[in-house]
This record gives sequence, C-alpha cells and structure tokens, in this order.
Amino acid sequence: MVQCEMCGKGVVSPKSMKIEGAILQVCQACSRFGVEIGNTKSQSTGSKYKIEPRKATNRRGGLKKQKGQGYHHMKEVDLEFNEKIRQGREEKGLSQVELAKNLNERASLIKKLERGEVLPTEKVRKKLEKHLKINLLEDAE
Repeated sequence: MVQCEMCGKGVVSPKSMKIEGAILQVCQACSRFGVEIGNTKSQSTGSKYKIEPRKATNRRGGLKKQKGQGYHHMKEVDLEFNEKIRQGREEKGLSQVELAKNLNERASLIKKLERGEVLPTEKVRKKLEKHLKINLLEDAE
C-alpha cells in the first residue's frame, strides 16, 4: 500500500498526476487537482531534439589560439598590492573615504583592499592605478 503524496492517505492503486508542474502519485480524491500523465514511467518529458549550449567563438567564427603565447606572458596582481594601495593613498594625502569617493567605490572596499582581504577586480585595479599612479600588476612566473 502506497501513501498519497498530497494528502497522505493510504492508496492501493495510486494515479500518476501532473499537479502544478510536479508528477505525484495521488489517490482518487486528489486526482481532480491535476492532469493524468499515464502509468508508463518510460515517457519522455523533453523534446526529441537534444539542445546543446553554444561554444564561445570569436567574431570570425572560430576559436583562434595565439601561437607562441602561453601563461608566461600573463600578468598577475602583485602579492603586496595592499601596501602599494595604502602607500599611494597616503602619498596623495587622501583618507580611505576620500579615495573611495574619487574612485566612485565604497569605502569598505578600499579598507578591505588595504587589509588584503579581497583582490581588486580588473575595473577597480585600473581605477586605482590611474588615480594613485601605481602599478599593481607583475609578470607571472
């Protein structure tokens, strides 16, 4: 004996019903709330066509790999970026709040950056480098 998945009543022969998008095994009384989907479990709920996500390509229509370039040409954020940001701000005579206003960012972000709690995003990094005249990138090893 199976329980009705809606009301919990014991059912000898439950019906498979689609109720608000969910397929449930329900009793005769609860079957009025949905649409019967049949007793075969092998029915497909999707379409017969397989949908695959598109692969990222460039504008010319294909993926291009630059020859001779690997990870050794990449740059990464300097491990001492927090000290560079703090020193650059102090040389300009700005408080953390003033720097945040000048960059149109939150003061809490500047504080976290100076403590080294978060890495700067590309956008914030460029703003900091331009405003404080510092370089936060170094060559990757």
